[in-house]
Amino acid sequence: MKFIKRAFFAFLWLAATLGADEPLAIYLTWTDDPTSTMVVQWMTPKGTTTTQLGYHEQGQSVWISAKGEAGTVEDCDVHRIHLEGLKEDREYVFKLEGDKRQYRFKTMPKKLTRPVRMAIGGDAYYGTGFEVFHRMNRTLSFNHPDFVVIGGDIAYTNGTKHFLKGPKWALARWQTFLRELQKTLSREGRLIPILPVIGNHDVHKPKHRTEKPELFYEIFTFPEKGKAYRSLDFGDYLSLVMLDTGHTWQVEGEQTAWLAKTLQSKSATYVFAAYHIAAYPSHSEFTGKKEERIRKNWVPLFEKYFVPFAFEHHNHTYKRTHPLKEGKINPGGVTYLGDGSWGVPTRKPKSPEERWYLAKSESINSCFIVTLTQDKCLVEAKNNQNQTIDQVESGSKASLTPALSE
Repeated sequence: MKFIKRAFFAFLWLAATLGADEPLAIYLTWTDDPTSTMVVQWMTPKGTTTTQLGYHEQGQSVWISAKGEAGTVEDCDVHRIHLEGLKEDREYVFKLEGDKRQYRFKTMPKKLTRPVRMAIGGDAYYGTGFEVFHRMNRTLSFNHPDFVVIGGDIAYTNGTKHFLKGPKWALARWQTFLRELQKTLSREGRLIPILPVIGNHDVHKPKHRTEKPELFYEIFTFPEKGKAYRSLDFGDYLSLVMLDTGHTWQVEGEQTAWLAKTLQSKSATYVFAAYHIAAYPSHSEFTGKKEERIRKNWVPLFEKYFVPFAFEHHNHTYKRTHPLKEGKINPGGVTYLGDGSWGVPTRKPKSPEERWYLAKSESINSCFIVTLTQDKCLVEAKNNQNQTIDQVESGSKASLTPALSE
C-alpha cells in the first residue's frame, strides 16, 4: 500500500510540472558525504510557491519526491534540496518542479575501486566574453571530472569597478556564470557538482559592506552559514580542505585553529588544500600581507600534517613550485600549484630564476585535472586546448615521495 501511495503522489507531482518554465540556473554541490548525498540548487523568478523535485536511480522507474527550502534574493528565488540516503557511485535522474527537462548526477564511491577525477582552477569568469571561459570548460568536460573545485574569483561580481552596478547586476552575472558553466561543462545531461572557494572578487571589501547578506552566501550552500572554509571527506581516500584567505574570515585566529584541528584528524589517503590568495605567488609580491599571513599560519600546518599539494590562485598565471618545507626546497615538502587562470586575461609571471621556489611558470590559461588511484595521485595542468603543459604526481599521504616532471 505504501508503494502505491508513493507512486500515486509522484505521478501527481510529475503531472504538475508539465508546461512549466525552466529554471534561471541550476547547480549541484555537497555539504556532507559525497557518497550518499547531493545538494540540488536552482533559481526561478521571484514568487515560486514550492521547492520540490522528483528523483530515482538510473534504470529505476518509480519517482521519489523530495522537498527543500527557498529564499528570495533580489528578484529571484533560490531553491535548495538536500538529498540523503543515496547509494554510492550511482547515477540518478531528477526532475525539478517547474522544469520539463530531466537531469542526472552521480554520487562518489566510498573506496578507490575506480579512478576518481577532480578538476580545479580559479579566477574563472572575467569580463563580458565567453570564449576563453567556454574553451576551458570544454577542456574540463572532455576529461570527465567527477566534480569541480572553483578556487575563488568565480564570477567577478565584486570590486571597485563593480561597486556602483548594484546587486541586481551581480545576481544576473552569477546566473549567467552558472548557466554557461552548466551548458559547457555538463556532459549528456549529467550535471557536475561544483565546490566554490571564496575569493576577493566574490564578496565586498569590508569598507563596502552593507547590512544585506553577501550574494555569495545566498547563492551557495555551506555546512555552516557564513563560513566558506570547510573540509569535505570522500570515503577513505580524499579529504579536501577549502579555506578563506581573509575575505570573510581572517587567516589567523579561529580559522587557523580550525585548520590545525582538521588536518590532525584526517586519515585519508590523500589530503589537499585549496584556497584563493597564494602563499607562494607567481606574479603578486612575495611580501604581501596576506601572502605572509598564509605562510606564517597555514604553511607550517601543511608541512606538519603531510599535505602533498596546495592549490592556490589569484595571480592569473600558471605555476608549480618545487616541494617546499621550512622555507627550503625539500623532496618531502608541499608542492604549491596554481595560479588562477581559468578564464581571465593572463599576466606575466616571475620566472624560476627570479623566484627560488618556482619550478615552472607561464603566462597561459590553465586548470588542473587530478586523478586519484590506489597507487598514486596524478595532477595534470591543462591549457584550454586540452594539452598537458605540466604534470606532477605523488604517492599516498604515508609515502610522500613526489615525482616531478620538469
